[in-house]
Amino acid sequence: MPDVVKAVINTNVFVSALLSPTGASAKILDRFYNSEFQLAFSAEILDEYRSVILEFENRIHPDDAIEFIELVEAQSIQYVATITLRVCRDPSDNKFLECAISSGANFLVTKNLRHYPIKKFQGVRIVTVGQFLTILERLEQS
Repeated sequence: MPDVVKAVINTNVFVSALLSPTGASAKILDRFYNSEFQLAFSAEILDEYRSVILEFENRIHPDDAIEFIELVEAQSIQYVATITLRVCRDPSDNKFLECAISSGANFLVTKNLRHYPIKKFQGVRIVTVGQFLTILERLEQS
């Protein structure tokens, strides 16, 4: 395992974190805020983060939404997908896998494993929030 863990995080994880500050997804968000892993994203992913968060504008405090987007832009690395895939059950999820592969990410973290073809695709491990937290905890202890 590399010293720096690079991950692409599905929108559903971050939205869950912003909606519920005590859940497992919130722990992922806290670890991102504390720079415990490197977030990779594409312009398309950032657009989805923004648009989905706006759908919850009555439940996510505007300051939290602004802080999140600003940190993604300032603390993460934006990539342009170098491949186009059509392998996900939900076609809108292809962009996450494309970014993960193009960026050389170790992990794609999602709450919807069933949308992805397999648990590992072209070197990217597709994991749940709980699995990713366990991986980060193990790295912390080693």
